[in-house]
Amino acid sequence: HTKQSKLNKPIEEPLPTRRPRSRPARNVQDQQQNPSIPSVAEPDSQKRRNEYLLRAMQQTGDAVAGVLDLSAQFKGSKPAFVASTVAHAASRVNGSSSFLVFYNQQLNNRSQQDDKQVCLFTQVLKPQVPLLHFNDAVEFDPTSTVKMVMNAGSKCQDGAQATVHGQLTRNEEYVTFTKNRALTKLCLAQMSKHHTNLLRACQNVTYHADDLKDYTFTAKYDKTFPDFVKRKVYQLYSILRYRHNQHVHEDPFMATSYDDPSQLDVNVRMDNLRRTMNVTLKSPLGESDFTNVPLSGWQRHLLTENPRLSPYERVWDYELPLYNEPTCVVDEDVINTFDNNTFHFKFDNWNFTLMEVRHDTQNLKHFILKMKQEGLNKVIYAEGYNVQLQLKNGHKKPKVYFYNKNINYSKDHVTKLVHDGHDMGHVFELPKRGVVVSLTRNAVNLLYDNNRLMVKSSNSYRNQTTGICGTMDGEQVTDTLKFNKCYELDIREFIYTFSGRVVLTETCIYPLFHKTLNPNKMPLLQQITLDESQPSLQTSSESDENTPSQTPPSISESNSSSSSSSSETIEPTLDPTILVQTAVPSNLVEPRPMTKQNIINVTNVIRRDNEICMSVERLPTCVDASRAADTKLVVKQYVCMPDSPAAQHYLKLIKKGINPDLSHKRNTIQLQVKIPLKCIRER
Repeated sequence: HTKQSKLNKPIEEPLPTRRPRSRPARNVQDQQQNPSIPSVAEPDSQKRRNEYLLRAMQQTGDAVAGVLDLSAQFKGSKPAFVASTVAHAASRVNGSSSFLVFYNQQLNNRSQQDDKQVCLFTQVLKPQVPLLHFNDAVEFDPTSTVKMVMNAGSKCQDGAQATVHGQLTRNEEYVTFTKNRALTKLCLAQMSKHHTNLLRACQNVTYHADDLKDYTFTAKYDKTFPDFVKRKVYQLYSILRYRHNQHVHEDPFMATSYDDPSQLDVNVRMDNLRRTMNVTLKSPLGESDFTNVPLSGWQRHLLTENPRLSPYERVWDYELPLYNEPTCVVDEDVINTFDNNTFHFKFDNWNFTLMEVRHDTQNLKHFILKMKQEGLNKVIYAEGYNVQLQLKNGHKKPKVYFYNKNINYSKDHVTKLVHDGHDMGHVFELPKRGVVVSLTRNAVNLLYDNNRLMVKSSNSYRNQTTGICGTMDGEQVTDTLKFNKCYELDIREFIYTFSGRVVLTETCIYPLFHKTLNPNKMPLLQQITLDESQPSLQTSSESDENTPSQTPPSISESNSSSSSSSSETIEPTLDPTILVQTAVPSNLVEPRPMTKQNIINVTNVIRRDNEICMSVERLPTCVDASRAADTKLVVKQYVCMPDSPAAQHYLKLIKKGINPDLSHKRNTIQLQVKIPLKCIRER
């Protein structure tokens, strides 16, 4: 912004103490209070910013708020002054939020009619929903409300007003649909058989159980509402009508009779699979219906409201799943790692390290998370940057200790965790049962209900962690990494390692290093593109307890922040030739290299133009200090991607002898490549 000079109207006029008598009495009585109308007349001032921050937080509750204040002055033959103040607040306890906007435009060489002010207030109230139990979530009422108030005119306080009242609900049809989903049945089977509530299947259905499907809005506006605002609204409607002309039906003879002729009713209904939506607009002038409007992936996440997350967070989670809170779960006698491996293990009375970050830099602090089993309950210990936390079993709700001090908390507001005058995080209670502890300085969130724990970690810890929760590097096969940089094939020994009882075992192997092939250009034989609406899925006859991924491949949605780098929503399964998962701890099998022929099977890497291509299946490769004595030409499927951080991530794994799972990639190409039939040692 720039400093304001002395124009005809250098500063906004003070707000009048009463409305002009020329305003109709009906409007004065009917107009609702608009918190976005500032009482401070001076633009670009600290007083106005503080006022907007306070009002935004008051409308939201226990929230985090921010404010943006801009002003611009245009000099010359047609001077003008524009100022805007925007504030936003988001609740730390639930998905509620508020939004305040003030816009002022003064054109000093024209008539006063060209001066415009717009004051917009938006409030979304969402309940706090259960996060840890599917049955609690499906029985909970997630109904949310929306309120919008906009004043516009030469002055907001004297201008016309428009209001919108909305209600977002979950209908009974969707509840029945959720209960009958195949993924729900898998979740209920896991809950019944293993007493686990937080494996990937249950995480998914618990999250989507609170999706809101019916949106009803009622809008009213004054007859004196400015024409420039009406034109903008109609332009928006025209764009939607043109964009979805194949789905719209307008009937001018279906005019709705209202007591208030300036009333509009809008109903939006999402289908159960979030693929289409229907919109009905009723007004005194007629009725418009948008039927079966198709929704793209990001549109589904933007428009499908859920009390947990804001629209921005939902789109972010869809577009960049790799960078959204990798999740680890310890539930009864099951562990689900950050990279979606599932291990069955019965914990005993020892301290087990779930997650540890040994670095201590400016951006990444040392952090360790431990767990101890006490009967049916778990005791959690966390130590990090200015953090000493303990979570223990409580009669009515879990007990939280911060530096050995018992913390009192409730579900209505957050309780801050303060140490040496520094705010290190906060805690609040979940509905039904459970507690949420957010360690903001350490970028870790803990959800705990006495006998199970969910850890949501920041993406900044990626590739930096060790422990039972895995390495968080995006690959399942590396989860069993130990402190001495070898990979444990026995799950029992791997878990015991992080209790301090086992250091080295014969089943711990170091990865095989191999030489990469020389880059060369390969001919493209066939381009294979799968239809995104009907992806080819692989089925497995194995039971859910015999596969590391607890979500079947047929599922197309997941709230879990699995560390897979694919944009697919299908969770990859662990290659059984590398790790074999059973319902009880057992030895894991690693294929041995064919040392007699000096050949090993690894992911083949070639460069084609400006892309890096990796074979979907492992191909024979000569080991170090050997060369191919006989070769043959074969055609194999490859996944190609630009030379980006994602490609470099895969290359690092391959150079370590770790073969990434690329079977879940949709778009593949067929390349012709030479593979060795026989390799001989070089002298």
